[in-house]
Amino acid sequence: MSETIGARLRRLREERGLTQRALASGGVSHAHISRIESGAREPSVKALRVLARRLGVSPDYLELGVDASGREQLEQRLADAELGLRLGTDESVRATLLGVLGEAERAGDSTLLARAQAIAGLAAAREGDQREAIGLLEAATAHPAVDSSADPDLFVTLGTCYLAVGREADAIALYERCLSSAVERVQASRAARVRFATHLSNALADGGRIDEAAGLLDEVAAEPDTDAYSRVRVEWSLARLHVMQGRSERALASMATAIALLEETEDELQRARAELMCAEILAWDGQDERAAEHVARCDALRHGVDADDLGALYAVEALIAVRQGDRERAEAFVLQALQILGGSAFGRPLACLALLHIHLAAGALGDARHAYEEGLVALELAQMWPQATRFCRDWAQAQEELGQSAEAAAARTRALAFERRTVTPARV
Repeated sequence: MSETIGARLRRLREERGLTQRALASGGVSHAHISRIESGAREPSVKALRVLARRLGVSPDYLELGVDASGREQLEQRLADAELGLRLGTDESVRATLLGVLGEAERAGDSTLLARAQAIAGLAAAREGDQREAIGLLEAATAHPAVDSSADPDLFVTLGTCYLAVGREADAIALYERCLSSAVERVQASRAARVRFATHLSNALADGGRIDEAAGLLDEVAAEPDTDAYSRVRVEWSLARLHVMQGRSERALASMATAIALLEETEDELQRARAELMCAEILAWDGQDERAAEHVARCDALRHGVDADDLGALYAVEALIAVRQGDRERAEAFVLQALQILGGSAFGRPLACLALLHIHLAAGALGDARHAYEEGLVALELAQMWPQATRFCRDWAQAQEELGQSAEAAAARTRALAFERRTVTPARV
């Protein structure tokens, strides 16, 4: 009760890691904030509202240190944050979630805390921060009120984050638990079963268990009366398997089916993601004109909805541009791609391939060699053996043109080793 408005403002700001300049917004300057914190000025009603919204608390709490509506108000703020996250329109989602997390924890409300952790985890995953997302989603999904069939997004996102940081075993275990739970309620959870089965198939494939992955997809493909999204997921996972086996045209055929189904649903975002996958497949195969046609249909990904999607899209555009001789445009795209992707495995190998060609075009052989080695590391981590084969052959060809016969031969030897590791199911 003895905490002043200024002291409370400073505490909330510092808890969120914000400077006075970073907090300033909507006509409330950093100098104004400084005077409020020092007690030299009382905030106006407008300033209270602006600062409270930026800090993720209510104006009542900022002014008085208490909330009149208690849990009801926390629930409303959390609902607003969730809506803002799903629509991608609310820039203050993170600040709101931090505020709700802290207040729910102090109040000992485990259900509200789990919900806030879940939404914060989804926000972190969307921004490409997989490690933070894992911590939040693990805490949220451990709550007894959180059910995998009722809210599969949380568990799928957690599994996807596990895969992104190389924790395939954890992803497999998670999806197996979810699939087992869904099977117990087959009729009510058919869509959930297909969804978890396809993600389990992806995780098994990443772990090198290709026959098991293909067999599982055969099972779920035979599910009767599945909805459009379930059929899309099966086709998408089939395409992923075909890519891992170096069967590009089969992968593209599966994705064409998925795109046709998505057109019926009018889901522009998922359709754009499917178009991006086609573009990536074609870019790896050097079919730039066909890849560019799919890129042109990816506009829904350019609004910052998902960091990995946007980074991968820029990587494809960079590779197409440098192969077309537009090095300046390619450099702009690849820099954006690498900045967005950070340490994420998604899209990084293709960005490294684009960077390799950019450096070769500029005559920067040392930088090109670094991009080559970094790309191979990323490809090995992702177990993308057909793409690693192509990567080595591109480098070998470049070295041959430069008269570096020994290095070209070494690259071809590595390409052959990767080609032998390409996995094909025992049954076709």
